[in-house]
Amino acid sequence: MVSSEIDLPADYADLLEELKTRISGAWIHAQRTVNTLIIELHCSLGRDIIVRQESPGWGVASSAAWLRIWRSPFRI
Repeated sequence: MVSSEIDLPADYADLLEELKTRISGAWIHAQRTVNTLIIELHCSLGRDIIVRQESPGWGVASSAAWLRIWRSPFRI
């Protein structure tokens, strides 16, 4: 039997579309969740850097050096 000759249930196409919609929705939800977490992380890092810059010995130059060190491994 050739694959084009397979008898599929009448609701096969409907189920396939429903599954595609659910998978797509799950991917979008996951992407939004990851994006939210990344934004929260960056805000937290920024707050930490600002606090350090206000501390003795942690000026703008120290923070710039720290960022140069961490940019390469994390591809920021």
